Amino acid sequence: MSGYLGSFIIDDTCTFYANSHTPATGAAVDADAVPGYRIYEDETTTPLLTGSMALLDDANTVGFYSEQITLSAANGFEAGKSYCIRVTLVVGAVTGTQLQTLQIGARVDVRLLGGGVQSATDLKDFADTGYDPSPHKVAGVVLTDTLTTYTGNTVQTGDSYAKVDTEVATLLTAAAAIQAKTDNLPSDPADASDVAAALASLASTLATIASYIDTEVAAIKAKTDSLTFTAAGMVDANVQRINDVTITGDGSATPFGV
Repeated sequence: MSGYLGSFIIDDTCTFYANSHTPATGAAVDADAVPGYRIYEDETTTPLLTGSMALLDDANTVGFYSEQITLSAANGFEAGKSYCIRVTLVVGAVTGTQLQTLQIGARVDVRLLGGGVQSATDLKDFADTGYDPSPHKVAGVVLTDTLTTYTGNTVQTGDSYAKVDTEVATLLTAAAAIQAKTDNLPSDPADASDVAAALASLASTLATIASYIDTEVAAIKAKTDSLTFTAAGMVDANVQRINDVTITGDGSATPFGV
């Protein structure tokens, strides 16, 4: 009896089996001794590995043996080679054999899997015709990559940016005033009212800056919420590059100019 165990890769394990039978009737029976095995590489006369098998599930089977080996380079196995496992079973002093084969890294010609060799013309037709992912077929649809070109950064200008700059300058002035007043507090308690006024000015300035920032964030969010995507790429009349933003007026006008 012989059988093909399959194709493996280096360092896989391979389990093989054998069953002994009485020569007279062919009934399953335990062998006189545990079967031995010899593994040959191609037509090399010296076995790669030798050893003995062991009974498997002895309580429920008769004469059923198994063995597992590691198909490692250390054990002598090589990719692209074929191997034969020859198992010897002795029953009633009569010797029988079983053969099993395996391969390491069997080569497969992927051109033949579809039933025919693909020509250069076939491949060109496929590329020219296109692939439709919906029915998973070549269906006359050519997918075109769409790329939005990034052209670099543009320094932002406009009334809102000028206002932010002004408010930041005011903030710095207020901070300096607070520092000056607090430095004099130990010797001049009357400055406490000036400190309070400076703090109020600072709070007002921060509120103004926050208002401008809120306007910018709301405008950007309104535009990004309207974006849509198609197979051809991102297309929407509201799509603008962030570095094209222009703010006019007091900040309440449409910030993207669209």
